Amino acid sequence: MDCESGGFYLMNLEKIVELDRINMSPILKELGIEFDPERRKKDLEREIEKGARFVLVWRGDILAAYLEYMPVSDDCWNVMSIQIHPAYKRSSILRDIFRQAYREILSNRPKKVFSSAHKNNKSSVLLHRRLGFGVISDENERYRYEISGDELLGFFSRIFERGN
Repeated sequence: MDCESGGFYLMNLEKIVELDRINMSPILKELGIEFDPERRKKDLEREIEKGARFVLVWRGDILAAYLEYMPVSDDCWNVMSIQIHPAYKRSSILRDIFRQAYREILSNRPKKVFSSAHKNNKSSVLLHRRLGFGVISDENERYRYEISGDELLGFFSRIFERGN
Protein backbone atom coordinates (compact mmCIF):
# COMPACT_ATOMS: atom_id res chain seq x y z
CA MET A 1 0.00 0.00 0.00
CA ASP A 2 1.38 3.41 -0.86
CA CYS A 3 0.39 7.01 -1.22
CA GLU A 4 1.77 8.57 -4.35
CA SER A 5 1.56 11.84 -6.20
CA GLY A 6 3.48 13.50 -8.96
CA GLY A 7 6.03 11.25 -10.72
CA PHE A 8 3.51 8.53 -11.39
CA TYR A 9 4.77 5.49 -13.24
CA LEU A 10 3.01 4.83 -16.54
CA MET A 11 2.22 1.30 -15.34
CA ASN A 12 0.24 2.68 -12.40
CA LEU A 13 -1.67 5.03 -14.68
CA GLU A 14 -2.56 2.17 -17.02
CA LYS A 15 -3.66 0.01 -14.08
CA ILE A 16 -5.86 2.82 -12.73
CA VAL A 17 -7.50 3.33 -16.13
CA GLU A 18 -8.11 -0.42 -16.40
CA LEU A 19 -9.68 -0.60 -12.93
CA ASP A 20 -11.86 2.40 -13.80
CA ARG A 21 -12.92 0.66 -17.02
CA ILE A 22 -13.87 -2.52 -15.17
CA ASN A 23 -15.93 -0.69 -12.53
CA MET A 24 -17.32 2.33 -14.34
CA SER A 25 -18.27 0.92 -17.77
CA PRO A 26 -21.56 -0.64 -16.56
CA ILE A 27 -22.50 2.47 -14.53
CA LEU A 28 -21.78 4.83 -17.41
CA LYS A 29 -23.49 2.53 -19.91
CA GLU A 30 -26.73 2.78 -17.90
CA LEU A 31 -26.49 6.54 -18.45
CA GLY A 32 -25.87 6.13 -22.18
CA ILE A 33 -22.17 7.01 -21.89
CA GLU A 34 -19.33 4.89 -23.22
CA PHE A 35 -16.19 4.63 -21.05
CA ASP A 36 -13.27 6.14 -22.98
CA PRO A 37 -9.91 4.91 -21.66
CA GLU A 38 -7.89 7.53 -23.56
CA ARG A 39 -10.01 10.34 -22.17
CA ARG A 40 -9.70 8.91 -18.65
CA LYS A 41 -5.93 8.68 -19.04
CA LYS A 42 -5.73 12.33 -20.17
CA ASP A 43 -7.98 13.39 -17.28
CA LEU A 44 -5.72 11.53 -14.82
CA GLU A 45 -2.59 13.14 -16.28
CA ARG A 46 -4.19 16.57 -15.91
CA GLU A 47 -5.28 15.79 -12.33
CA ILE A 48 -1.76 14.61 -11.45
CA GLU A 49 -0.32 17.86 -12.82
CA LYS A 50 -2.73 19.77 -10.57
CA GLY A 51 -1.59 17.86 -7.48
CA ALA A 52 -3.86 14.82 -7.20
CA ARG A 53 -2.74 12.28 -4.62
CA PHE A 54 -3.32 8.55 -4.68
CA VAL A 55 -3.61 5.77 -2.16
CA LEU A 56 -2.84 2.54 -4.01
CA VAL A 57 -3.44 -0.93 -2.61
CA TRP A 58 -1.69 -3.74 -4.43
CA ARG A 59 -2.05 -7.49 -4.22
CA GLY A 60 0.98 -8.75 -6.08
CA ASP A 61 0.97 -6.96 -9.43
CA ILE A 62 -2.80 -6.37 -9.31
CA LEU A 63 -4.08 -2.93 -8.39
CA ALA A 64 -6.68 -4.12 -5.90
CA ALA A 65 -7.98 -0.64 -5.06
CA TYR A 66 -7.18 3.03 -5.15
CA LEU A 67 -8.37 6.32 -3.75
CA GLU A 68 -7.66 9.56 -5.59
CA TYR A 69 -8.08 12.90 -3.86
CA MET A 70 -7.21 16.47 -4.74
CA PRO A 71 -6.24 19.06 -2.15
CA VAL A 72 -8.24 22.05 -3.43
CA SER A 73 -6.74 24.31 -0.78
CA ASP A 74 -4.88 23.84 2.49
CA ASP A 75 -8.11 22.99 4.26
CA CYS A 76 -10.34 21.49 1.57
CA TRP A 77 -10.07 18.18 -0.29
CA ASN A 78 -12.06 16.69 -3.13
CA VAL A 79 -12.25 12.88 -3.40
CA MET A 80 -11.98 12.27 -7.13
CA SER A 81 -12.40 8.49 -7.18
CA ILE A 82 -12.35 5.36 -5.11
CA GLN A 83 -12.28 2.04 -6.93
CA ILE A 84 -12.02 -1.54 -5.72
CA HIS A 85 -11.24 -4.41 -8.07
CA PRO A 86 -14.24 -6.78 -8.22
CA ALA A 87 -12.05 -9.71 -7.12
CA TYR A 88 -11.39 -7.88 -3.82
CA LYS A 89 -14.78 -6.36 -3.01
CA ARG A 90 -15.41 -8.84 -0.21
CA SER A 91 -11.95 -8.49 1.32
CA SER A 92 -10.28 -6.07 3.71
CA ILE A 93 -9.18 -3.76 0.88
CA LEU A 94 -11.56 -0.94 1.81
CA ARG A 95 -10.16 -1.03 5.33
CA ASP A 96 -6.62 -0.78 3.92
CA ILE A 97 -7.58 2.29 1.88
CA PHE A 98 -9.34 3.87 4.84
CA ARG A 99 -6.35 3.25 7.13
CA GLN A 100 -4.10 5.19 4.74
CA ALA A 101 -6.77 7.90 4.25
CA TYR A 102 -6.97 8.20 8.05
CA ARG A 103 -3.21 8.82 8.20
CA GLU A 104 -3.48 11.45 5.45
CA ILE A 105 -6.32 13.23 7.25
CA LEU A 106 -4.46 13.11 10.58
CA SER A 107 -1.38 14.62 8.92
CA ASN A 108 -3.12 17.32 6.90
CA ARG A 109 -6.33 18.09 8.83
CA PRO A 110 -8.66 19.27 6.03
CA LYS A 111 -11.67 21.22 7.28
CA LYS A 112 -13.94 19.98 4.48
CA VAL A 113 -13.95 16.93 2.24
CA PHE A 114 -16.10 16.86 -0.88
CA SER A 115 -16.99 13.95 -3.11
CA SER A 116 -19.53 12.90 -5.71
CA ALA A 117 -21.16 9.74 -7.01
CA HIS A 118 -23.32 8.75 -9.91
CA LYS A 119 -26.86 8.23 -8.61
CA ASN A 120 -26.99 4.76 -10.18
CA ASN A 121 -23.76 3.68 -8.45
CA LYS A 122 -25.52 2.11 -5.49
CA SER A 123 -22.36 0.92 -3.72
CA SER A 124 -20.82 4.41 -3.86
CA VAL A 125 -24.01 6.09 -2.66
CA LEU A 126 -24.20 3.61 0.22
CA LEU A 127 -20.52 4.11 1.09
CA HIS A 128 -20.93 7.90 1.23
CA ARG A 129 -23.93 7.51 3.51
CA ARG A 130 -22.07 5.05 5.74
CA LEU A 131 -19.12 7.42 6.08
CA GLY A 132 -21.40 10.28 7.10
CA PHE A 133 -21.22 12.43 3.98
CA GLY A 134 -24.25 14.67 3.44
CA VAL A 135 -25.74 15.40 0.01
CA ILE A 136 -25.22 19.07 -0.89
CA SER A 137 -26.48 18.92 -4.48
CA ASP A 138 -28.28 16.60 -6.83
CA GLU A 139 -27.75 17.31 -10.52
CA ASN A 140 -26.72 15.72 -13.81
CA GLU A 141 -27.25 12.16 -12.55
CA ARG A 142 -24.78 12.77 -9.70
CA TYR A 143 -24.93 13.49 -6.00
CA ARG A 144 -22.38 15.94 -4.61
CA TYR A 145 -21.37 15.24 -1.01
CA GLU A 146 -19.66 17.07 1.84
CA ILE A 147 -18.37 16.13 5.28
CA SER A 148 -16.25 18.05 7.76
CA GLY A 149 -12.71 16.80 8.18
CA ASP A 150 -13.37 16.38 11.91
CA GLU A 151 -16.42 14.17 11.26
CA LEU A 152 -14.50 11.98 8.84
CA LEU A 153 -11.57 11.83 11.24
CA GLY A 154 -13.98 10.80 14.00
CA PHE A 155 -15.41 8.02 11.84
CA PHE A 156 -11.95 6.65 11.07
CA SER A 157 -10.69 6.99 14.64
CA ARG A 158 -13.65 4.96 15.92
CA ILE A 159 -12.54 2.19 13.56
CA PHE A 160 -8.77 2.34 13.92
CA GLU A 161 -8.25 3.51 17.48
CA ARG A 162 -10.11 0.42 18.73
CA GLY A 163 -7.28 -1.65 17.32
CA ASN A 164 -9.56 -3.47 14.88
